[in-house]
Amino acid sequence: MLRSDLIKLISDFKEVSGDDPPIIVGSQSFHAFTDTIPEIARMSVECDFMLSSSNFSKRPRIDLKLGILSQYREENGFFADALGLASVILPEGWQERLVPYCDETGSVIALCADRHDVAVSKLIAGREKDREFLTSALASDLINIAGLLERLELAFGKVENDVIPDRIDRFIRHLKHTRFHHEIVNTLRDFKRAHF
Repeated sequence: MLRSDLIKLISDFKEVSGDDPPIIVGSQSFHAFTDTIPEIARMSVECDFMLSSSNFSKRPRIDLKLGILSQYREENGFFADALGLASVILPEGWQERLVPYCDETGSVIALCADRHDVAVSKLIAGREKDREFLTSALASDLINIAGLLERLELAFGKVENDVIPDRIDRFIRHLKHTRFHHEIVNTLRDFKRAHF
């Protein structure tokens, strides 16, 4: 998703949801940190918004107006995915680490989850596209393994005990197939050994 697309989607999301500023919790959050977001995020046509509890009842309307099956997506080529707190796992304290996302005038138009908090949610989600995103973000130094693992510890209480070791194993296997740096693989193994 291009920056111009994201700015339009944020504006349209605010109008439908009433959340001002809205909170972005997925890969599009990286727009708040860099102009060169990972290719997999740039190619993505969705943006994950965390709905406030007061406006969660508007989720069906948001899906209808801006969602994956909407006319909005047909016309614009991108869409909004409205999420609740039960839909995504983020580390404890993520709300305090939100980063402002500004338009070209410097006005805050959204709040974005911190990149290492997003990385944890991607690791725990554990889909192939999430592992590809993490690999790309690590390779381009948009996140670092120490920051990822530090935040991962803050998510231990949010999932079943066996989820995180399983996701670490899957990520290690993915990194091996991509011939990623052995140091990161060893760091992940050491972390798993120390905590599980």
